[in-house]
This record gives sequence, C-alpha cells and structure tokens, in this order.
Amino acid sequence: MSDAKLARSMIFKGAFVCVQVYESPRYTIDLNSVLHECSLEQAQKLIPETMQQDLCDGVWFHYESSEILKTQSDYGGLRLQFRVGFYPMVNIERHPTSKNFAYRSWSR
Repeated sequence: MSDAKLARSMIFKGAFVCVQVYESPRYTIDLNSVLHECSLEQAQKLIPETMQQDLCDGVWFHYESSEILKTQSDYGGLRLQFRVGFYPMVNIERHPTSKNFAYRSWSR
C-alpha cells in the first residue's frame, strides 16, 4: 500500500482474506477491513487518493462515491465505490528479483 498511514491502519478481513491466505474458492467483489487509529473521515480522503495512484501495473481504479454508514454500534462504517479496469498490455517480462510474479509493462 503506497500510503504509510493506511498501510499501518487497515486490517483486511472477510472473503478477500480467505481467498488470498487460504485459497478459498469463495468469490468476492468487495474488500472488507477494519481501521486502527484512522478516522472514517481520514479513510474517506486517503483511500480514494491511494487507490487512484498509477502503479504502472496495468490496472486502474476510478473513485465514484463514498458513504459513511450509520450502524447500531459505536463503530460505524464507510462504503467506497470504485470502477476498475485494465490497460492494454504491451509486453510482459519477468522481474529479475521475483520468483512468483511477472513484472508487466503497460501502455495507456
């Protein structure tokens, strides 16, 4: 994660973690997380800024909306919606220090 505060504050949970850690066959299109020492207002600003950064990996995210959720507990919640897409691939090369992942070069 390219934002240091978010990297320290977000703890992912739910089906996303099951898929990534346990290779669960469960399908999910959402990411659930808990924030530690980060307010909903800070997250509402930092997450879209971070998600829209171009990492030159061929994937783009476009922020569409956010909503602070009212819950029956003291914790509340935040829903963020993004569009995601892929740039056309130009070539693929193996990153010299990577054993499992390819470094991808992309063009917009």
